[in-house]
Amino acid sequence: MVVKKVDNTKLSELYNSGLSLEEIARSLGVCKTSVFVNLRKIGAPLRKVYQYKLDVEDIRNQYIAGYSYADIAKKLNVSVSVIAKRLKEINCPVRSPSERAKLAAKKAQRQPRACHPIQNSAGYLLVYSPNHPRAQKIGYVMEHILVWEKTHNRPLPKGWVIHHLNGIKSDNRPQNLLALPGKKHKELLKHFTQRIRELEAENKLLQRALDQSQMIFYINEN
Repeated sequence: MVVKKVDNTKLSELYNSGLSLEEIARSLGVCKTSVFVNLRKIGAPLRKVYQYKLDVEDIRNQYIAGYSYADIAKKLNVSVSVIAKRLKEINCPVRSPSERAKLAAKKAQRQPRACHPIQNSAGYLLVYSPNHPRAQKIGYVMEHILVWEKTHNRPLPKGWVIHHLNGIKSDNRPQNLLALPGKKHKELLKHFTQRIRELEAENKLLQRALDQSQMIFYINEN
């Protein structure tokens, strides 16, 4: 990590005003390490962790309410070790691994899901849409189903399957999606994929040639 030089006068003023290292770093546009190193260079008396004025009872109540060490430390703008030390001083019972796991699961449920798709092990993209009738238990729906239904303005019929014409399961462009009854999908699957890939490869070659203002001559081999 590169330590940046700062204005010592400004640094002293900020530090003496009682701001934390993190707040000083944000104010000066540098990292906390740069602030720490520069404070040592000017001989500033460094604060010790036990000098932080914290309400121990408030920390205890937050911990009992389900907040983690990291959550409390972030709220109070101190390190996790400070919180751990305070709770240890008052003999606050430490949560068991199972209790920590349950709290982590509840916290994850409260957090909003990312709006961008996720990809499963089979290569399909999924979007968080818990109110959709085809949503999984965790609230995700196959993106190609949502795209097809939006394009055709109707729900996918029961027993139908959406086929990716070029065989690429993450390519959910409307023109790459074809909905078919399950049995018919199996019959046509092998014939579609190879031919579509050949046509797309040809299309890319032609597009590249046009972009470069070149001409391609084809020799008929038949």
